[in-house]
Amino acid sequence: MHACIADPHNAKLWRVRFEGEGEVHRLQDRLGFVTMFPYIQPENAKFSLDLAFHDQRLCLSMLRGLDLKEGVDRNMYEYTYIRSDGKQDAFPTGVPHAWEALANVPKSGVFSVTYRCAPEKRAFEARRALAQKYAGGAADLRAADVRWCTGLAEVPPDVCVLMEFLIGRYTDLDKAFRDIDGPRGNGVVSLRELEEGLGRMGCQGLGAAGTEEAKERIAGVFRYLDPGCEGTISLGEWQVLRKLWDEFDLSIREFVQFLLLHFQGSLEAAWAALDAGGAGDLAEGDFLESVGRLGYFGPARMVFRLLGRADDGRVAYAEFKALE
Repeated sequence: MHACIADPHNAKLWRVRFEGEGEVHRLQDRLGFVTMFPYIQPENAKFSLDLAFHDQRLCLSMLRGLDLKEGVDRNMYEYTYIRSDGKQDAFPTGVPHAWEALANVPKSGVFSVTYRCAPEKRAFEARRALAQKYAGGAADLRAADVRWCTGLAEVPPDVCVLMEFLIGRYTDLDKAFRDIDGPRGNGVVSLRELEEGLGRMGCQGLGAAGTEEAKERIAGVFRYLDPGCEGTISLGEWQVLRKLWDEFDLSIREFVQFLLLHFQGSLEAAWAALDAGGAGDLAEGDFLESVGRLGYFGPARMVFRLLGRADDGRVAYAEFKALE
């Protein structure tokens, strides 16, 4: 079935529909890690590789090679290597460059890693060459053929919190960037500018402005948006949020479509089923239970947060009715 996909370079479009990594890992086990390797869009992909198996060693070799071409030790995050004796290798000088060669990859232990790459650092030809070599069918592939996307489950929760805030206040992400950069901005945003800009906008979802909680959480968002570790966020790096914005929009559209199909085109009937107790609003737990009972398996928690624009932890009928 996987081999029959017409555009495997856009496989991420369906990979991101999974709300957890468990389903992807099960597919990797069944179909093979090389078959399931995200050659063209490895961004945010998480790997747990048992190096006793050849195809999983090959995946690590490919990741190491890509990182050397795209980031030179900046794209492999949160990596751990547990040796076969149970001891963890701390890699004080980073993941060995020699692992780019398959023969140098250890043949035991478990290596876990997350891969990230800033858009402007992508070595597309290197990715295309890997896809052609190990999967085939990518000889004439162009970057313009790829539908670049980011899944809701791929990003840190606080990045989603920021997106929820921005979606409620902007229709143009570039304008949000310019507002944070300020009227005399230089086209890039530092950590301090991000903190101050979100404070001016009144963003409270990441903590009260100026508090240690807010500083820590905003710093986490900043690190995600600065995968190259340059110390600033460029407009190109900020555009990663555009893909997330599109995913938010798609999630809402799919949720509405699900309800309309389930309730013969009536959102009022859908609300009556969701709010069976007639309270007039729904807490998150009640919402998740109700949509689960209806058979909805999409990103329900994220949909709830997008609907609840009042930031009070509930979804009111007026907010739900806005789906029309």
